[in-house]
Amino acid sequence: MKIQRFYVNPFQEACYVVSEMNGMKEKECVIVDCGAYYPEEEEAIAQYVRREELEVKAHLLTHAHLDHMFGARFVYETWGVLPIVHEADEELFGDMEGQARMFGIPLLREPLREHKTMASLPPYLTYLHTPGHTQGSVCYTQRAKTEGTEKEDGEVLFSGDTLFQSGVGRTDLPGGNYGQLMHSLGLLARLDSRTKVLPGHGGSTSIGQEAENNPYL
Repeated sequence: MKIQRFYVNPFQEACYVVSEMNGMKEKECVIVDCGAYYPEEEEAIAQYVRREELEVKAHLLTHAHLDHMFGARFVYETWGVLPIVHEADEELFGDMEGQARMFGIPLLREPLREHKTMASLPPYLTYLHTPGHTQGSVCYTQRAKTEGTEKEDGEVLFSGDTLFQSGVGRTDLPGGNYGQLMHSLGLLARLDSRTKVLPGHGGSTSIGQEAENNPYL
């Protein structure tokens, strides 16, 4: 698996371009949480995809907060791929203007109105519904293997804003619920300790590291 991370927009959100994933065809990729806001951020992602000669097959949203989907229209207009959104976040997805007003951030592109459902998730990916940060928050998982071998190295978890390195997502925004978040974190705590965690903000970590150091887990 090859993962390229881009920190984007005023919130420094982590957007991932993932290729060489088990089950993919050669030169296919998925994008996780394209929050590209500024034109130069969009161009950096587009240049990477062109340079690697990748075909974008899916755009996965871990949840529908605006910092994770600023770039949804850019992805659609560039590669013709609609974002995949959990049904519990459909209302939030449709209120990007309201979110922008709440944070006082102008939208540089017209919000995208269309999306796909979780039924459109590529077959080589699985997800956990982890409400708490939003009602439709999900974590995407994929089994990783050592390059050139059949040795399994545990899973990779794209955790969005459910789990961070030494922290968790806030629950005081619309759709947030602290009790639900604690239950969702309990589900994540049961994963293999080797599971690599790639959050929506900040650096990478693992379930094992968070079990030892994160006061919420």
